[in-house]
Amino acid sequence: TDTFLRFRDRCAAAGITGPLVPGLLPISRFSQMLNFAARCGTPVPQWLHERFEGLDDDPETRQMIAASVAIELVGRLRRHGVSEFHFY
Repeated sequence: TDTFLRFRDRCAAAGITGPLVPGLLPISRFSQMLNFAARCGTPVPQWLHERFEGLDDDPETRQMIAASVAIELVGRLRRHGVSEFHFY
């Protein structure tokens, strides 16, 4: 969320007024997300590592954690004035 909010603020400062819609991809497999993030050069926060730690063989819990993380991200973005979201 911090990256999106910084981007939004830089766009506003540059006079860009078009809508910015954050895209959220709920995490289905943490190891795949880590590989994707590494290819994109995106850091993964420690709190996210901790949430998914030890869940490689527990898809039901992983799904609940992924939904919880997505809900938290939406809530945080909404508190910062974001009202539209794209879910992959």
